[in-house]
Amino acid sequence: MAMELLYFNNAKMNTWIIYFFPFAFDIIIGISLFASRHALAEQGMGTRTVGSIVAIYGIGYIAANLFMGKIIRPAYARGQMLVGVAAVIIILIVLANTKQVRLIQIFFCGIPLAGSLFFNAFQSFMLGVDNTIAKPLTRTIAHYTFAWSLGFAIGPFLSSFLKSAISWPASYYAAAITAASIGLVALLFKPSIRQIRESVKPSPPVMQKKASLSVSGWIGVLIGWTGWNMLVTYWPVHAQLLGFKIGIKGLVEFSFAITQALTGLFLARMTPAYYMRKNFAIITIFGIGGALLFSAGIGFFVVGAVLFGIYSGNFLCNMMFHASVDPEKAVKRIAINELCIGISFLCAPVLATLIKMATGNFAASYVCLAVFLLLGAAAQFIAARRTLAALPLS
Repeated sequence: MAMELLYFNNAKMNTWIIYFFPFAFDIIIGISLFASRHALAEQGMGTRTVGSIVAIYGIGYIAANLFMGKIIRPAYARGQMLVGVAAVIIILIVLANTKQVRLIQIFFCGIPLAGSLFFNAFQSFMLGVDNTIAKPLTRTIAHYTFAWSLGFAIGPFLSSFLKSAISWPASYYAAAITAASIGLVALLFKPSIRQIRESVKPSPPVMQKKASLSVSGWIGVLIGWTGWNMLVTYWPVHAQLLGFKIGIKGLVEFSFAITQALTGLFLARMTPAYYMRKNFAIITIFGIGGALLFSAGIGFFVVGAVLFGIYSGNFLCNMMFHASVDPEKAVKRIAINELCIGISFLCAPVLATLIKMATGNFAASYVCLAVFLLLGAAAQFIAARRTLAALPLS
């Protein structure tokens, strides 16, 4: 009886509970990434050490996703989510009680491992449950992006507040409490097994062919998410050099993520946009503008973060849409989605450090990032053109 405590026949209530998972888990990720990077910057660490946190996150994500598509099963998704939650609680408690850089780096690698397990299992779980209320795929993707991005926005905001009021360890304990609440809800929430078994239906043939645009979606994320993580590799060190208070540091990262969340929500009814090649160029303009505003210096960081949030909300929804449009291939494609995100985390600090060493200053590094985004948009456009040209007219 206890296991059915959070089972509701009301589809809307089920949906609210399901989207609680990515919202809450990304509060954890937002807190841990923000606290670890900015705490190291406050200790006087440079771009290489601060960026190592992002790179380590990527290593863990890649390692997990090399086999994640093979171990995730919809029937066991809830249990796999719980394993991920338990692991991250232990790691957060350790991080709250150490200031040693090497120890932080070692244990931080476990967060993406647990996070990858959770997110792959959750998205498999969502395919079964959320489809039962027959929402269009674009709305499902948009609401999911809104949920996790909102959590990703609250993480830095909450962490900066707790640092100002208490200390950095308080951020990690808050994240651990959030993880415990996720585990409790996941344990008690019991969707209909019959609904899950009946929910996976073949997509129309044309839609399955269009799903091959997932290649363009992956290119967009590899470029765009790498770009954002280059920014957040620079930002803690740059903000520290400028003497910004922790509240300003958190506001910039909050502005990015909350804009990403709202952009995802805006795209709920925009299915045709996912197949328009010109949108790749239009969307990238926001990312390029955001990077250039970071190079402009004091007074433009928040606006730059907002523009980059519009850009990221688009390329993330695009990736998820094309990966999920064919349910029969969705689990493997979702694993590739997560792999692309992991690669972006890994590559970003390496590229950021190399560019910073070559340019010698942050302003020029942000300009180089803008050029990188432009080249990525061109590659994305070419890939989409080739894919669409190969499809028969319907």
